[in-house]
Amino acid sequence: MPDEFEDWLRGPGDFSSNPVEDWSAFYQAWEEQAQGYDHATVLRFEDLKQRPVEVLEPALRELPVDVTADTLRAAAEASSFERMRAHEDAVLAQDAAGQQQPRMIRKGAVSGWTSWMTPGLAGYFSDPELGAVARQYGYDLPAPVRQAQSAG
Repeated sequence: MPDEFEDWLRGPGDFSSNPVEDWSAFYQAWEEQAQGYDHATVLRFEDLKQRPVEVLEPALRELPVDVTADTLRAAAEASSFERMRAHEDAVLAQDAAGQQQPRMIRKGAVSGWTSWMTPGLAGYFSDPELGAVARQYGYDLPAPVRQAQSAG
Protein backbone atom coordinates (compact mmCIF):
# COMPACT_ATOMS: atom_id res chain seq x y z
CA MET A 1 0.00 0.00 0.00
CA PRO A 2 1.57 3.32 -1.04
CA ASP A 3 2.19 5.88 1.70
CA GLU A 4 0.51 8.69 -0.21
CA PHE A 5 -3.12 8.67 -1.36
CA GLU A 6 -2.21 10.13 -4.74
CA ASP A 7 0.31 7.34 -5.33
CA TRP A 8 -2.47 4.83 -4.61
CA LEU A 9 -4.75 6.63 -7.09
CA ARG A 10 -2.04 6.31 -9.77
CA GLY A 11 -1.70 2.58 -9.19
CA PRO A 12 -3.71 -0.31 -10.55
CA GLY A 13 -7.13 -1.08 -9.16
CA ASP A 14 -8.03 -4.38 -7.60
CA PHE A 15 -10.50 -5.17 -10.37
CA SER A 16 -9.81 -2.63 -13.12
CA SER A 17 -7.07 -0.32 -14.39
CA ASN A 18 -7.26 2.05 -11.40
CA PRO A 19 -8.91 2.46 -7.96
CA VAL A 20 -11.33 5.15 -9.12
CA GLU A 21 -12.62 2.93 -11.92
CA ASP A 22 -13.03 0.21 -9.28
CA TRP A 23 -15.31 2.54 -7.30
CA SER A 24 -17.61 3.14 -10.28
CA ALA A 25 -17.72 -0.55 -11.17
CA PHE A 26 -18.43 -1.49 -7.54
CA TYR A 27 -21.45 0.82 -7.24
CA GLN A 28 -22.78 -0.07 -10.67
CA ALA A 29 -22.53 -3.76 -9.77
CA TRP A 30 -24.54 -3.21 -6.58
CA GLU A 31 -27.33 -1.57 -8.57
CA GLU A 32 -27.29 -4.27 -11.23
CA GLN A 33 -27.38 -7.04 -8.64
CA ALA A 34 -30.17 -5.36 -6.67
CA GLN A 35 -32.37 -5.32 -9.78
CA GLY A 36 -32.19 -9.12 -9.88
CA TYR A 37 -33.94 -9.55 -6.53
CA ASP A 38 -37.53 -9.05 -5.46
CA HIS A 39 -36.44 -7.19 -2.33
CA ALA A 40 -33.17 -5.27 -2.42
CA THR A 41 -32.20 -1.78 -1.37
CA VAL A 42 -28.83 -0.12 -1.90
CA LEU A 43 -28.12 2.29 0.96
CA ARG A 44 -25.50 4.99 1.30
CA PHE A 45 -23.14 5.20 4.28
CA GLU A 46 -24.18 8.82 4.83
CA ASP A 47 -27.86 7.91 5.01
CA LEU A 48 -27.23 5.04 7.42
CA LYS A 49 -25.22 7.31 9.70
CA GLN A 50 -27.50 10.35 9.54
CA ARG A 51 -30.94 8.70 9.40
CA PRO A 52 -30.61 5.00 10.25
CA VAL A 53 -34.20 4.41 11.32
CA GLU A 54 -35.70 6.30 8.40
CA VAL A 55 -33.70 4.40 5.76
CA LEU A 56 -33.77 0.96 7.36
CA GLU A 57 -37.45 0.76 8.32
CA PRO A 58 -38.79 0.76 4.74
CA ALA A 59 -36.09 -1.63 3.53
CA LEU A 60 -36.82 -4.10 6.32
CA ARG A 61 -40.58 -3.77 5.86
CA GLU A 62 -40.12 -4.95 2.25
CA LEU A 63 -38.51 -8.22 3.41
CA PRO A 64 -40.81 -8.40 5.66
CA VAL A 65 -38.87 -8.05 8.89
CA ASP A 66 -40.73 -6.81 11.93
CA VAL A 67 -38.39 -4.60 13.93
CA THR A 68 -39.12 -1.58 16.10
CA ALA A 69 -37.63 1.86 15.70
CA ASP A 70 -36.08 1.45 19.18
CA THR A 71 -34.30 -1.71 18.03
CA LEU A 72 -32.99 0.09 14.96
CA ARG A 73 -31.77 3.00 17.08
CA ALA A 74 -29.99 0.55 19.42
CA ALA A 75 -28.37 -1.19 16.44
CA ALA A 76 -27.20 2.16 15.05
CA GLU A 77 -25.69 3.07 18.43
CA ALA A 78 -23.98 -0.33 18.67
CA SER A 79 -22.37 0.31 15.27
CA SER A 80 -21.42 3.93 15.94
CA PHE A 81 -17.98 5.13 14.95
CA GLU A 82 -16.88 5.27 18.57
CA ARG A 83 -18.01 1.70 19.28
CA MET A 84 -16.55 0.30 16.05
CA ARG A 85 -13.23 2.12 16.62
CA ALA A 86 -13.04 0.73 20.17
CA HIS A 87 -13.71 -2.78 18.81
CA GLU A 88 -11.04 -2.34 16.15
CA ASP A 89 -8.56 -1.11 18.76
CA ALA A 90 -9.25 -4.22 20.81
CA VAL A 91 -8.62 -6.66 17.95
CA LEU A 92 -6.21 -4.77 15.68
CA ALA A 93 -3.41 -7.13 14.74
CA GLN A 94 0.18 -6.40 13.94
CA ASP A 95 1.97 -8.05 11.07
CA ALA A 96 5.06 -10.25 11.46
CA ALA A 97 7.37 -7.22 11.38
CA GLY A 98 5.42 -5.57 14.23
CA GLN A 99 3.85 -2.99 11.96
CA GLN A 100 0.31 -1.95 12.80
CA GLN A 101 -2.19 -2.99 10.13
CA PRO A 102 -4.15 -0.34 8.21
CA ARG A 103 -7.41 0.72 9.83
CA MET A 104 -10.77 -0.11 8.36
CA ILE A 105 -12.56 2.29 10.73
CA ARG A 106 -10.76 5.51 9.86
CA LYS A 107 -12.83 8.62 10.63
CA GLY A 108 -16.50 7.76 10.37
CA ALA A 109 -17.23 11.20 8.99
CA VAL A 110 -20.18 11.78 6.72
CA SER A 111 -18.93 13.41 3.51
CA GLY A 112 -15.39 13.10 4.87
CA TRP A 113 -14.03 13.01 1.34
CA THR A 114 -14.86 16.72 0.96
CA SER A 115 -12.18 17.52 3.57
CA TRP A 116 -9.36 15.94 1.56
CA MET A 117 -10.54 16.46 -2.02
CA THR A 118 -8.26 19.06 -3.54
CA PRO A 119 -8.47 20.50 -7.05
CA GLY A 120 -5.38 18.46 -7.93
CA LEU A 121 -6.90 15.19 -6.71
CA ALA A 122 -10.19 15.99 -8.45
CA GLY A 123 -8.47 15.24 -11.77
CA TYR A 124 -8.38 11.56 -10.82
CA PHE A 125 -12.16 11.67 -10.38
CA SER A 126 -13.04 13.43 -13.65
CA ASP A 127 -14.17 10.41 -15.70
CA PRO A 128 -17.72 11.08 -17.01
CA GLU A 129 -18.86 7.58 -16.04
CA LEU A 130 -17.63 8.11 -12.49
CA GLY A 131 -19.43 11.46 -12.38
CA ALA A 132 -22.70 9.85 -13.49
CA VAL A 133 -22.43 7.11 -10.85
CA ALA A 134 -21.44 9.62 -8.16
CA ARG A 135 -24.43 11.85 -8.98
CA GLN A 136 -26.73 8.83 -8.88
CA TYR A 137 -25.66 8.36 -5.25
CA GLY A 138 -25.85 12.05 -4.37
CA TYR A 139 -22.16 12.93 -4.55
CA ASP A 140 -21.30 16.23 -6.20
CA LEU A 141 -17.67 15.94 -7.29
CA PRO A 142 -15.65 19.12 -7.79
CA ALA A 143 -14.44 19.97 -11.27
CA PRO A 144 -10.77 19.08 -11.81
CA VAL A 145 -8.21 21.84 -12.25
CA ARG A 146 -7.39 22.28 -15.92
CA GLN A 147 -3.75 22.84 -16.71
CA ALA A 148 -3.12 26.02 -18.69
CA GLN A 149 -1.43 25.30 -22.00
CA SER A 150 1.60 27.37 -22.81
CA ALA A 151 1.53 29.48 -25.94
CA GLY A 152 5.01 28.30 -26.55
